[in-house]
Amino acid sequence: MDMNKLATWVSTYMPGVAAQQTESANVSQNEEDDDIDSEKAHNSSEEWSYIRRDANAASELPSAYRLDFSISETELIEATIANSKEIAETTDKSYKRLMGQYESWVIKRGFVKASKDVDVFGKDVRRLTPFFIIGWIMAVCDDTNPDQTKKPATQTRASYSHAMKMRAALTYGFGRYYGRGSNEWHMLEDGRFIGNPSISSEVARYMVALRKRKKAQGDATTLAQSSRAMNAQTFGKLYDYNRKYWESANDEAAKGTWGGKHHRLLVHAVATLSFFLLLRLDETLSIKTENVKIVSDSEMIIYLEKRKNQPAGGRCLHSTDLSVVC
Repeated sequence: MDMNKLATWVSTYMPGVAAQQTESANVSQNEEDDDIDSEKAHNSSEEWSYIRRDANAASELPSAYRLDFSISETELIEATIANSKEIAETTDKSYKRLMGQYESWVIKRGFVKASKDVDVFGKDVRRLTPFFIIGWIMAVCDDTNPDQTKKPATQTRASYSHAMKMRAALTYGFGRYYGRGSNEWHMLEDGRFIGNPSISSEVARYMVALRKRKKAQGDATTLAQSSRAMNAQTFGKLYDYNRKYWESANDEAAKGTWGGKHHRLLVHAVATLSFFLLLRLDETLSIKTENVKIVSDSEMIIYLEKRKNQPAGGRCLHSTDLSVVC
């Protein structure tokens, strides 16, 4: 079909449509011009001249923009993975260490045959992998061994918090390094299993049951998850209770009691700041004298050098009766 003839026919017999198309084209052009103006405003004149050059003139770009390096697909994938870590470096190393422990455990138990090309997180993943994960966590954290024998009372068991970390490490490993993502482990019509084996109904049910057992045993990492554990009134009562130790001239009044006046004062200050300012304990402990500014009797400003979700730092402001905080 001759597009010129079609355009002529539309403009002659359907002037409304033609006008709408012209208006739409003008709007699109105006939006494009606005984008170009915005991009130009955020670059120096030299940078802008290079950005607007033809892509074929790459050899003329300054060294910062040159694309004359060579890289294989494998190297590009590795570089992408290395520069896309969404967790801290220390956490990544901790997860890799736990991944190595899981790999050693399943090979040692014979669930995966040891060979030169063994790949516990890759090709050797199969239908029973979620049960291998449960067995590994059970061996480290539960009262019962994977063979259903009871562990002796003297045998050390890891906490529920560590069990969650073990599972998180495998979820991270299967998902990030082996491309299984965060999709639930499930079976296809042809009988094959896909998804992340750590995110399976079997593992989820076991973790719920393990938490109940740990809670019944008084595991601190399960009991500490109570939203009614502390409130402002409780901190006020703690302040009144501990003040008698702080006001004593020496530690004699605190003999036979926990901590003494200096330790009590320190713990109270750290706990209260963390509670009122919604800080993690490590964030509170990193506060220095120069980070604190007393504005008045009822207001202070704390400047944080960094936070877990704000690595560049930021200001944390809280107004209160400083007799409670300090």
